[in-house]
Amino acid sequence: MNSEKLAFSPYALYKDSGVEWLGQVPEHWEVKRVKDIVSVKRGASPRPIDDPIYFDDDGEFSWVRIADLSASERYLLTTKEKLSKLGASRSVKRYPNDFILSIAGTVGKPIITKIKCCIHDGFVWFPNLKINPEYWYYCFSTGLPYQGLGKLGTQLNLNTETVGLISLPLPPKNETAQIIDYLDQKTAQIDHEIDLLSKKTTLYSNLKQSLINETVTRGLDKNAALKDSGVEWLGQVPEHWQIKRLKDIGTSIIGIIYSPEDVVDNDSQGVLVLRSSNIQKGKLSLLDVVYVNQKIRPRQTIRMGDILICSRNGSRDLIGKNICIDESISGCTFGAFMTVYRSRYFEFISKFFNSQIFKAQSGLFMSSTINQLTINTLNNFLIPLPPLPEQKAIANYLDQKTLQIDNMVSAIDRKIATLQELRKTLINDVVTGQIKVI
Repeated sequence: MNSEKLAFSPYALYKDSGVEWLGQVPEHWEVKRVKDIVSVKRGASPRPIDDPIYFDDDGEFSWVRIADLSASERYLLTTKEKLSKLGASRSVKRYPNDFILSIAGTVGKPIITKIKCCIHDGFVWFPNLKINPEYWYYCFSTGLPYQGLGKLGTQLNLNTETVGLISLPLPPKNETAQIIDYLDQKTAQIDHEIDLLSKKTTLYSNLKQSLINETVTRGLDKNAALKDSGVEWLGQVPEHWQIKRLKDIGTSIIGIIYSPEDVVDNDSQGVLVLRSSNIQKGKLSLLDVVYVNQKIRPRQTIRMGDILICSRNGSRDLIGKNICIDESISGCTFGAFMTVYRSRYFEFISKFFNSQIFKAQSGLFMSSTINQLTINTLNNFLIPLPPLPEQKAIANYLDQKTLQIDNMVSAIDRKIATLQELRKTLINDVVTGQIKVI
């Protein structure tokens, strides 16, 4: 079929599908529950799954984990591991062009296999599926068939029974082929636009990071005389700047320790505790909050100008993530996995903390046993420090410039979100027959 000749219009006659997410469908289409079309089976794992006898780098069958599915889009092309002959014999073997669905981890994600693979019980599969798997991929990819079962993702509750009870539209085979061709063409166009916009956001983000890096190490005067900082990772800095240890120009304070028994429902019963989840995209977020019933020492009460730093976490990527508290949060405190750095020079230091130069040193924060930024390490960290008036000028300059870049990125993100919603709506309208592909 020549996809360039595809067009669309509504169908002549519709009927009530009896299914909420489908609404009305073309009169000649069928609507059936999955279990009335095909049986639903669950995967299986060799036990214990971490036994090396079940794995072989040269194995015939790839081992599919939820992470492999999450890293894939429409097709499963590769996995990180392969099973040995014994391991594959104790799992469920699947083959190219099979349709599988995740029911754990990234719940509800559809995928079409392009390799020989084995699936564990976090997936369901459909023996002898006669429906084109490409069509089923489009039906499930919107998440709409799961209405009433929970939110797509980790909160969705799926098993063989709930999947079997999902109702799907069934066009005639020739229309199914036309639908797939049309959606392949149109979604590819939308995906291309999204990809171009995503590359723009990456460019702007890199520009922002370069701007911060250069300004906090060289200042605003491009003709200023430079000197060797004496710090290998820092290089040259303006001649009149000083190199200071953080402990000589401020104070590091570790957060409070609390137990589950200390947690209360709201601010009328306790004190808000800031955690790493309250730092989102360089800003304070209070969408995910915890309150504790504890008496907080004044030293551990958040103040404007405090730099809140993630100092201990399971993920290395989060260590060093920080924000400067630029708004009043009366009586608020912070948890033991967080550190506050408090200094009169906070305006400049907070900018330096968000430079790639600071982030690049995060490897120095790690011990061999746990990911953490200790108070001792933070206190002895060296930074370049301009005179106070110059610090304020640099901070103001970066505030203005980074805000401009952030606004441009936000505008692009809104365009991407609009295109993603358009893509989802288009797929839904086509697979439910609201649009007739000709």
